[in-house]
Amino acid sequence: MASATTAPRTQRRPLAPLPVLVPPRRLPGVRPAMQRRSQALVERLLEAALALLEDRDFDGLTIDDLCHAAGATVGSFYARFDTKDAFITALQHLVYERTARSLERALADGRVPLDDLEGFAAWVCDGTVTWFQRYRGFIRASSRLSGSEPKAWEPLRALGVLKTQWCLPLFRQLAGARAGKSFEASVRAGLQVLHGTLNNITVVDPGPLRLDDPATKRFLTTVVLGCVRQGLAPSPPTGRAAGRRRRR
Repeated sequence: MASATTAPRTQRRPLAPLPVLVPPRRLPGVRPAMQRRSQALVERLLEAALALLEDRDFDGLTIDDLCHAAGATVGSFYARFDTKDAFITALQHLVYERTARSLERALADGRVPLDDLEGFAAWVCDGTVTWFQRYRGFIRASSRLSGSEPKAWEPLRALGVLKTQWCLPLFRQLAGARAGKSFEASVRAGLQVLHGTLNNITVVDPGPLRLDDPATKRFLTTVVLGCVRQGLAPSPPTGRAAGRRRRR
């Protein structure tokens, strides 16, 4: 017998295309890397920046340190990027683009569990926590930069919108006929709590939840599921309960 939150398997409908920011290679101050060697250089610079941001802000990210970590010359850096600001913007857009493509690939490759709400919610929370662990330095640096440059947080805000737009139709598909009028609002609230809590843990780290504590994933999954279930319509009575209701 199917669980109360399990919907019958249906043929998966194609999702709407994910929103896309300007690709890094088309940003102002970024010269396209057409040759494979140049593309590899840009990739090394961006990966080195993500690693260095684990213990410093964008202000402390020097071009010399970046090039040394990437095994590149300062001249090769400026052959691709006009300024450090142009590089930082490209880095933010690259993280967005990577995340969007990874979500699309996960669905296309059949790696997304679509058997029930519980399994999908757990997968979403696990993947989101892993994403914050992978990019924690980048997130902290973007948050601190946004204090003086508010636009620095826009790619992170756009990522929250991206994840919500990607999750909504899948949650609705799994809820099936039990999705009530408030279902979408309930899912949005759950995802907002998920991302807001992880931003707080990553940037402020006030406790008691910790980013690397496995209990954090379990707790957030419970919270998200609680929000989602608030949007489910009550199950119709069955058996004796249904008979009693009819007699009344």
